[in-house]
Amino acid sequence: MPVVRIVRDTSEFRIQYDPSNVAADARGNIKLPNVNMATEIADLQTAIRAYQSNLSAMSSLDAVQKATADLLK
Repeated sequence: MPVVRIVRDTSEFRIQYDPSNVAADARGNIKLPNVNMATEIADLQTAIRAYQSNLSAMSSLDAVQKATADLLK
């Protein structure tokens, strides 16, 4: 499936209070990534299943082509 468009993620970073962190701002807050691990894992599992389905379909097609070639001999 071709990529239709790419968009920039504009969602806000998660803010956490941690004044001991070297990356903390003047208020003691740090910005954490806005990545949702549950969504990323679900997307990865979907991609893996699609890949496996495509491999299975290609394997089936190869078997049918081989059987057809054997019948034509």
